[in-house]
Formats: sequence, C-alpha cells, structure tokens
Amino acid sequence: MIHVSRIVRSADHGYFLQENGMWEKKGLMEAHDRVPMIIRAPATTPSTLRGKRAGGIVELVDMYPTLAELTGLPVPPGSIGNGVSVAGMVANPENNQGPHKYALSIYPRCGNIATGDDNCNNVPDDKLSYMGYAVRDYAYRYVSWRVWNGTTQSVDWTAPPYAQELYDHRQDEPTGVDFDSWDLVNVAGKSSSKALVEEYESILK
Repeated sequence: MIHVSRIVRSADHGYFLQENGMWEKKGLMEAHDRVPMIIRAPATTPSTLRGKRAGGIVELVDMYPTLAELTGLPVPPGSIGNGVSVAGMVANPENNQGPHKYALSIYPRCGNIATGDDNCNNVPDDKLSYMGYAVRDYAYRYVSWRVWNGTTQSVDWTAPPYAQELYDHRQDEPTGVDFDSWDLVNVAGKSSSKALVEEYESILK
C-alpha cells in the first residue's frame, strides 16, 4: 500500500465562457491567468490550520520546488525556471505572504489586435503580431502590449507600448469569485495612474 501524504492540485489557465464578452482562454486578463493551487501536506501543516487559505501570490512554476521541499527531495539546478518553494505558506497559511511580490504572464496576439483577432493557434513565432506582458500584484493587474519583431523574435522595450491596460483589483475580496466583474475598467490612461504604469513597466522590463 502506498500512502500519499503530499498532494498539489492546480489547473490550466482559466477559460472564459463569455465573461467580459470573451471566449476561450486566449489573453492576459484575470480570469485567463488566475488558477487555484491547493496543497495537502498534513505532516507540515498544523491541524488547526488545515484547510485555510493563504493570501500570498504563487505561480505554477513554484509547484516543483515546493513539492521537492515538502518531500525532502533535491531540486536539480536550473530545472525550474523562476519557480521558488512556497512550502512556508503551507506551514503557516494565515500569516505568510510568500516569496513573490507579483506574478508574471505572457501571451501573443496575431492579426489585428484592435478587432480582437487573437487566434494564434499554430502560428509560428516569426509570424506573431504582438506580445502581451502582464504583471499582477495584490492591488492591480497591468498589461503591456508590444509590437513583436518576427525576425529577432523579441520586442523593443525602448519603444512605447502598442497598448496598455491597468485594472484595480483592490475591491475583489472577499467576493472575488465573480469573474464577470473583473477587468472591466481600464484606468491605464488616467493621469492618476501614470506613476503606477511606469512602475509596472519597469518591472516588466
């Protein structure tokens, strides 16, 4: 008999079912990127804290190093990208914000971004039109869309963004499960958002 004492449950990125008038999972909005991560490690978590929700930001690349730490296994250097262990959040979910200040995401656009033509299925990297970069912290989601250079397969970070999005998520909780209410008001163009936009641009760069 095998006794499994440490389990991590997560999901692919989110799927729109006409929330915000969108379909499928091709974008960088909150419901595209936000997925659950559920960790069961009873030997690590005190019984009084089991089933509690941790408030910290985690990324899916954290899954491997977290499981390695929880099971006492070594992590081969360079095998996990930018992931870090969040085992400390498992042991102390209520008072541990974890190692991340923000989460990062990236997604391409093909064709005409203004008309919502985002079908990049089976499109080679040198034929993409734009690349979107998103940063999400506890308060905001910022997305910077940049013209993609198919020859160099990169973007020019010295050029201004093609488009920018900034969404205020400070009022999401505790009722933050209504996907249709997320990412509705883009405040990136407001003068009061200038400093925030510049800060998030520097993080992405």
